[in-house]
Amino acid sequence: MEFPEVLQSTRVFNYGGDGASINIDDKVFAEKKILAVDSNFFQVFTGSFLTGDVNTALQKPGTAVVNESTAKRYFGSVENAMGKNLKVEFRQFTITECAGTGPGNLISNSTCSCLRLVSRA
Repeated sequence: MEFPEVLQSTRVFNYGGDGASINIDDKVFAEKKILAVDSNFFQVFTGSFLTGDVNTALQKPGTAVVNESTAKRYFGSVENAMGKNLKVEFRQFTITECAGTGPGNLISNSTCSCLRLVSRA
């Protein structure tokens, strides 16, 4: 079934259900809100980025976008978070962008990250 009024769609699901563990080196963080999304997520939902490029965000599998407060909590600063790896439930992701916080930013919640799990067919 097609809907001509729908220009673009994206899939979003709560990764880890009620929560997931984020492992960074020997540290473990318990997070409640982690989204697994399609590569076009930031073309459907807009927001501001502090680092990285909204046009290339999540284009590669195994990449992650975190928000500013999450980057600071995990790595001390946004700059230190870029290019770093983290494991979510035994899958490794590389942080490629950091989203700003504020009105209209979907991932501005302090415990929200977006992950790209697999390539779209």
